[in-house]
Amino acid sequence: MFKKSLNENSIPYTESWLGFISKSLKTEYVKMTIHGTSKLPLLYYHFLRTYYRFKPEALYFANRQELILLYPVLKLFAKVPVLCHLHDPPPPTPFQKRSFRFYDKLVTHYISISDDVRDRALMLGMNASKITTIHNGIEIKQTDYENLIFREKWSEESIIIGITGQMTETKGHLDLLEAFILARKIDQRLKLLIGSKPIEPLYTKLKKRIAEENIADFVQFTGWLDESKTFYDNIDMLVLASRHDEGFGLVVAEAMSYRKVVIATKSGGAKEIIINKESGFLIEKGDISALKDCILHASENNMDLVRNNAYNRIDNHFNISIQSKKLEDFIIKFANKC
Repeated sequence: MFKKSLNENSIPYTESWLGFISKSLKTEYVKMTIHGTSKLPLLYYHFLRTYYRFKPEALYFANRQELILLYPVLKLFAKVPVLCHLHDPPPPTPFQKRSFRFYDKLVTHYISISDDVRDRALMLGMNASKITTIHNGIEIKQTDYENLIFREKWSEESIIIGITGQMTETKGHLDLLEAFILARKIDQRLKLLIGSKPIEPLYTKLKKRIAEENIADFVQFTGWLDESKTFYDNIDMLVLASRHDEGFGLVVAEAMSYRKVVIATKSGGAKEIIINKESGFLIEKGDISALKDCILHASENNMDLVRNNAYNRIDNHFNISIQSKKLEDFIIKFANKC
């Protein structure tokens, strides 16, 4: 998709291979580290060739791993401002703090995707004056066509709760399932749609719990979908049940742009997207009872105002056309200032 955009806009580019370096001693990670290290000379050659060809006024990096891989050539040859986008800072362990001090020497300024990411980066020892928050943006897509392949399997009065994202323990699928089990005993119109590709061992855990409660008729797994819109077309409310801190919370913004009711844990950037009880609902992480109550509140009341507020919130503050312009202006001004 990125290469397609570059080509469509006639933006020249070169390609190189970015490896993976890890401190883990697991066999698979050691192999990847050895392989990645062996590719570094070629990476350095491609970078320097591109650097001297285009003569950039600033260097932008999408993550810290690239900074670490390119450290020697950046240290010796880069004479322009270096900007680094922060998406999900590591925990402030002693190792990560030392690692930060290593690559921080290269960076002129950081751009965080949320204030939560900024706050977590400060815990690594970052200077507050070196970081600016520019929230992620999303492309708002609204079409008349709806693909209701999952909704059609249930009755018209069904109220469908959705969860999507990587199927791992930290995303809170099990918390939502328990809340759904409790809520459905009160409101039997409720159904559950679980999006994304099945990943073990959580997929088996979810299937086992569903079988224990004999609710397989009321839960569907979508598997991988080519278009995210298909998922949102088939739900009435989205739950982000994350047990950890999301860098931004893309699915929250996407669901709100489709005028869906969103219930989210107070997880990272999600706290900045939703205005609680106005454009969605925020609850504490792991609070299954509160999640159940929120689901029932949303199912039993008219949520039109919340849905419209949600859409307007995204359109006015997180529209990609607005956020990308902010990022562009910041990079240009920063390059000129330095």
